[in-house]
Amino acid sequence: MQPIGALNEDRLKNIHEKYSSFNDPVIPKYHYDSHYSIAMTVCFPIIFSWCRIITRNVVNKIFKMVFSVYFTR
Repeated sequence: MQPIGALNEDRLKNIHEKYSSFNDPVIPKYHYDSHYSIAMTVCFPIIFSWCRIITRNVVNKIFKMVFSVYFTR
């Protein structure tokens, strides 16, 4: 099985050279310059936009509660 970015023999060779030459006691070896998975790359914008919507709704509710309490006195 070869990495996704190995479109031709030169790129495959380059990827294997980078992989075999990487030595770090803390970080495990990886094929590309990103530790993030493809799934996280796809999910992050969805999760981020969902959190912004939730946060905005919560802030609006808090503001309305404070506003209504302040002006009902």
